[in-house]
Amino acid sequence: MTRPEPDADPEAVDAYIAACPPAVQGLLRDIRAAVQRAAPQAVECIRYRIPTVRLHGNLVHYSAFRGHVGLYPGDSAIAAFRDALAPYPTSAGTVRFPLDAPIPVALVEQIVRFRVDEDRRAATARRASRHDAAWPHVVTFDCYGTLVQWPETLRAVFRTLVATDVEAARFHQDFGAWHVRLKAGPYRPYGTVLREALAGTMGQWGLSGVPQAQARLLEAVRAIPPYPDVVPALRTLARRHRLAVVSNSEDALIADTVRGLGVPLEVVTAEQVEAYKPDPAFFARAFTRLGVAGDDVLHVGAGLATDMAPAFALGLARVWIDRRGDPPDPDRPPTAVLPDLSRLARTITTLARRCADRQ
Repeated sequence: MTRPEPDADPEAVDAYIAACPPAVQGLLRDIRAAVQRAAPQAVECIRYRIPTVRLHGNLVHYSAFRGHVGLYPGDSAIAAFRDALAPYPTSAGTVRFPLDAPIPVALVEQIVRFRVDEDRRAATARRASRHDAAWPHVVTFDCYGTLVQWPETLRAVFRTLVATDVEAARFHQDFGAWHVRLKAGPYRPYGTVLREALAGTMGQWGLSGVPQAQARLLEAVRAIPPYPDVVPALRTLARRHRLAVVSNSEDALIADTVRGLGVPLEVVTAEQVEAYKPDPAFFARAFTRLGVAGDDVLHVGAGLATDMAPAFALGLARVWIDRRGDPPDPDRPPTAVLPDLSRLARTITTLARRCADRQ
C-alpha cells in the first residue's frame, strides 16, 4: 500500500505568496485561482519549498523567481501544449511566465485539467497493478560515490598531477571546494563544472598542463567502475523494484557509467532538470520526470550534503551508504545506514513493513 498523502496546508501556500514582492503576489494568486478552478478537488501544500497541488499525486508546482514565475506541470503537459506555450520559455517540465505580462489563466486551466486526467489514469493503473501493493514505488540512487568509485577515480587522476598520496589528498580537498562553489552558482553543464574546478585547483597549486589534465579527468569520469557490491545488489533489487539514478551529471558523461552497472535503470541528470543537488528543485523536477511523489520514493546515497541533507529536509525515506565509516549528521539522521549495498534489499523489506504497519 502507498505511504500516507501529506495533509493539505493552504495556510503555508498563503505564507509563501505573502513573502513574495507585491507585484509577484498577484501573478501567483492568478495561477493559484486558475489551478483551483481546474482542479477543485485537489489539495494545496508546500512540497520542495514551493506551492504544490496534489490529487492522487502531484499535479503541478509553481514558484516565484527573480525574473519570472514558474509553473511545473511535467514534460508530458509541456509537450501536449507545445504550440500554445510557444510564446514562453520552456524546459524540463517547466514553463516560465514573465513578470511584466498577465498570466494566461485560460491556458493554465487547460494544462491543469490535462494533468488531472493524467493523474487519474495513473492512479487507476497503479490500483490495477500488483506492484502498487508495496512501497517504495521507486528506489532512487545517487551514482557517484554510491554506485561507482567516484572518490577513488578522482584521486587516481589527481595523483598524476602531484608528487605524493598526501598531496593528492590535499589537492582533492581543494578540488572539492571549487566543485561545491561552482555547482552553487547558475546552472552550467557538469563537464564545464569539472573542467573549471580542475583549472581553479591547478591554478591554486601553480600547476601547468591544464587542458591535458582536464581531458584525462573527463575520460576517467565517463567510465567509472562500480563498487564490487553494486552490480549483484542492483540485480537483486531489479527483480522487485523500479530503480532510477538521480545524478549531478550530464547525459553523455554518465551514459557509459550507467551501462556498466548491468541492469535497466532510469536516469535523471542535472542536465535534464537544470539544477544540482542539494537544490530541492532538483528533486522536485526529478520526481516529476519519474512520475512519482516524494512519499513513494526511497532515496539511497553516499553524500551527506548532496543527498542525505536534502532528503531529510524533504521528508524522504533515505538510506545512507557510509562506505568510509564517517559519523552521521545527528541533526539530520538517515532512515537507515549501511556500509555498502549488499544488505540493501533486506533493509528495504524492513522499511516497507514499517510503512505498511503505519497504514
